[in-house]
Amino acid sequence: MSEATLNETEVAALSRIRTLLDGQVDGTVAESLKRLPDKELGLLPLAVVGLVDLSSRFITVAAAATGRVRAAVEFLARLEAYSNIPNLLKGIPKVPAEAALTQAALTVVDDEITTEQFNGQAFGFPTSEFWGIAALAARADADVIERLRGRLVGEWVPKHLSAAEKATVRHTELVQADRSAGANPAPEAPQKVSEVKSWLANHPEPDVASLAPNADQRAAARVAAVRALTKIGTRQAFEVLKKYGTPSHSDAMLKELHVAWARFDRREFAAAMFQPRSGWLDLGESANLEGVDAIPGLTHLTVLLGKKVDLSPLAGCNGLERLVLHAFAAPGIQDITPLAELPALTELHLIGFTSGADLATLSRMPVRRLRIDLGCEAGDVLLSMPQLERLLVAGEADGEPAHPGLGQVVRQLARTGVQVVVYRHEESWVPQLVKDTEACSGLHCVSKSGYVALTTDESGLEKLTSRLFNNIVP
Repeated sequence: MSEATLNETEVAALSRIRTLLDGQVDGTVAESLKRLPDKELGLLPLAVVGLVDLSSRFITVAAAATGRVRAAVEFLARLEAYSNIPNLLKGIPKVPAEAALTQAALTVVDDEITTEQFNGQAFGFPTSEFWGIAALAARADADVIERLRGRLVGEWVPKHLSAAEKATVRHTELVQADRSAGANPAPEAPQKVSEVKSWLANHPEPDVASLAPNADQRAAARVAAVRALTKIGTRQAFEVLKKYGTPSHSDAMLKELHVAWARFDRREFAAAMFQPRSGWLDLGESANLEGVDAIPGLTHLTVLLGKKVDLSPLAGCNGLERLVLHAFAAPGIQDITPLAELPALTELHLIGFTSGADLATLSRMPVRRLRIDLGCEAGDVLLSMPQLERLLVAGEADGEPAHPGLGQVVRQLARTGVQVVVYRHEESWVPQLVKDTEACSGLHCVSKSGYVALTTDESGLEKLTSRLFNNIVP
């Protein structure tokens, strides 16, 4: 079809579509487009001719490859339902898409134009559309995530690429589960955790090879196999267990792996089972970190801490650059002294219960970006961190107000050039902080997406606002 062959009615429809697009396709436009009748929507490839935004190119490639313009539009419209990029990447594994559509996504994401747009237009690039299409492309070729790591620049890129990678794993698990739905469980292996105990009772001398991973294995069966191998506990069982070592694990699998970690040699287990992708690893909830320093190539680590966890094993992770510690149960984070032994640590998140820790150690660390829940403490120690550049700080805890001196500490940090972000909902101190900041010459406030930021850099306010919107803090 060409524009020259259109009749009068089609020309009018094409004009309406171009007006609707206004130069590009985004989620809001896609939501309107999907309501068009098939005959009018069929004109969309003509309407996007010459448009170079990612979504328009996605529609063009999808139309040429499959003729399914509506499928491409409905996928783009689906992205509009998510309030932010992390939620989008968390929900996208459940979004269906035919193989030809994933191939179209791969084509446009791998295009050099996409890299140039992403790196050259930090605020104009359609972020939600990009990350949705990138996650879709990874279904066609999981290695595209690794290629993007080498191509894209931006402080939020590693975080979102890791989430896209997890989304791909989760989508594969869901597809495998659907394929296996209604099938009879394989007689040689348990298919879910609840079957493991009886299966072991019925197989006193099991063939551990029957518990090895296979292409048609459901996610629940993988978890069950790990539990069975853990209970068997022999060297032969461990050799099979090592085949389940991957760069990314589901929450259910991580829970089983932490149980298994205590059963086998901790260093050998950690090295085999936890395989960071480009240095990034989410370890899930852990009550014992012994052996973590044996994980090869570890540079970025996230851990949800149990009630009381010894952090000393982390001192051996010499290459660690970013560490996120969540402690949502008392007594929480106790002794952070071992973290002072990490020479490369430039980003640290201390989330949850931190009041039991001697935060004076922070002054001896090379941390440039810090997120910290102070738990009503004053936070004076933050003033003794000479390399600190960015800070996200929470002052309230369990309904208790922030320390009365925290506002002064935060303003003093901001005046020295530290970019400080606080939570807007903390009513006990943030409204007064904003008021006092607005009265300070040379200090500027930005409020976006539940955050309030303080900075001396007036020229960087637009970029700072974008970071808050995309939840890129600290």
